[in-house]
Amino acid sequence: MSEKNKESPQAEKPRIPAVAFPLKPKAENSKNVLQQYFTHLAHDPSARFLFNEIGLWHQGIHLRADKFKASEFDNEKICAIADGKLIAYKVDSEYKNDNPKEPANGTIYSTGFFLLEHEIEYPKGNKLTFYSLYRHTAKLGEYKSSFVIISGKTQSADKKNVMIRDNNKKLVAQLPDGWDITVRKDKAGKNKLDELLWYKDDKGVEHKPDEGRWTIFHRSYTIESEQVEPVQGIPLLIANKIDTEVDSEVKLTKAIEIKAGTELGLMGEYNQPTESGKRLLHLEVFTYDDINVFRKEAKKAYDKDKEKKGIQDNFLYVNQGSRIYSYAGDSKKIIDLHDQTKVEIMLPLSEVEKLTVSENLKDKNAKQRTYYNIQPYLHGTTSGVGIYVD
Repeated sequence: MSEKNKESPQAEKPRIPAVAFPLKPKAENSKNVLQQYFTHLAHDPSARFLFNEIGLWHQGIHLRADKFKASEFDNEKICAIADGKLIAYKVDSEYKNDNPKEPANGTIYSTGFFLLEHEIEYPKGNKLTFYSLYRHTAKLGEYKSSFVIISGKTQSADKKNVMIRDNNKKLVAQLPDGWDITVRKDKAGKNKLDELLWYKDDKGVEHKPDEGRWTIFHRSYTIESEQVEPVQGIPLLIANKIDTEVDSEVKLTKAIEIKAGTELGLMGEYNQPTESGKRLLHLEVFTYDDINVFRKEAKKAYDKDKEKKGIQDNFLYVNQGSRIYSYAGDSKKIIDLHDQTKVEIMLPLSEVEKLTVSENLKDKNAKQRTYYNIQPYLHGTTSGVGIYVD
């Protein structure tokens, strides 16, 4: 197995979408992230794909907020797993109850979702369209606006009149200090201009724009009070000037371009009987295309590019039936376990622990051999010394 090197200038990069984790790790939690995903999923029986713990069809995995700790992940923010387009969504006005006649005895769950469409083309003309579905999203009232409504008074930042301008930066008015104003401010943004909703002059007359919006420099007023603006919709839709509809499945007339890692929305509740307040994301990926046909052509092109254009693997692919080893640290020896892998595994080489061992410890010039620790990615294994393949 080989690690990724810089590709030669003539190597043509495959047209493959960028990818990201559905729950983004915190900056201080950047190592072995995939291993952490494997661990959290392996110890959650309901998270299993393709059949759950009671043998029912389950075309997805479950990511639970209480498994992916808030200290390690942004565990309630759902992110796009690949470049693509948002084509449909649903958001609940309120969570559903499976016992509406006796709500106190019922179980609360979300029917909200986001649906994204993605496309891979490799080589040219060999296309695969696939979809990612994110289920059990938050109800509308749980989306918090980053905007606040501020009541305050004008206060010049440079001892000159406070300048009020319109969308086209045209001067609308020059206000002295001490006039009453109401401002709409985005606390999540870094814009130096806030929106002025209205101002009251020294005669008590209120002024506000007939159309468009007015702006005021963010340091040109004092704050007397502020309150969070009531939520108007899902932030992603608001940013794309789309009104949020509730309690219905909405197919967008114009899809929204999405980059891998973009925050789509928030994780909602999905409780089992006797549970409450449990947040869970059901994530599944599917396609209507013939994936075997696409894979065959893509593999053929990749093998050709690998040979002719200097492209090197950046992943570790372990065939089912690969011989496995252990490592004795005290003697620095590889030990053949006389067993084989039961499943196929593909992992990014950047995450896998690598071990280089001499084939003959008594010979300083002996050939070195590299082994890769796959133990963290095998469900149900707890070996502290690792399980290696070569």
